[in-house]
Amino acid sequence: MIDGLKIVVLASVLATPLFAQDAKICGDRKIRGEIATPIMAKTVGCGIVSPVRVTLVDDVRLSTPALIDCTTAKALKTWVKKSAKPAFKRKGKLAELHVVASYSCRTRNNKPGAKMSEHSLGHAIDIAGFTLKNGKKVSVLNDWGKGKYRKPLNKVHANACGIFGTVLGPNSDVHHRDHFHFDTARYRNGPYCR
Repeated sequence: MIDGLKIVVLASVLATPLFAQDAKICGDRKIRGEIATPIMAKTVGCGIVSPVRVTLVDDVRLSTPALIDCTTAKALKTWVKKSAKPAFKRKGKLAELHVVASYSCRTRNNKPGAKMSEHSLGHAIDIAGFTLKNGKKVSVLNDWGKGKYRKPLNKVHANACGIFGTVLGPNSDVHHRDHFHFDTARYRNGPYCR
């Protein structure tokens, strides 16, 4: 009986992920990463009570772990599953999101005196590009509006509207010419998408 117990315990240990970032988070097995320490910032309008560090959503890697809240992580997973993966399916299948920003205690567009960004609450993620399983890199800056990746980029941008409360891209302003900004802010008049 003791030997049988040892085998069960050993099997359980071997089946357990070796690294915390391999764990299921936000109650969703398709969101992987780790629970992070609460961020209590001294600046008003900054911090995350229950942050997570996301490394994988719906089997798509993030180039850099995204420090966000679970609402944003779940929206990201929905967008990857319903929009990003289908959009790139015929071009080589999606392997990775190139994340350039997540939590950051700062104002919108880093402008002094501006309202605090949704990044400052862990409600936002910025994506500058995509890596396909065939190794091809697709860049918002270089591929937006032209070439064979024009349609998939337009689709992932347009389909984010509604999943996220704010969707900004190259056509919105100079600050977003090289990436997509997605956040989970909610507005009375519905999503704000440009």
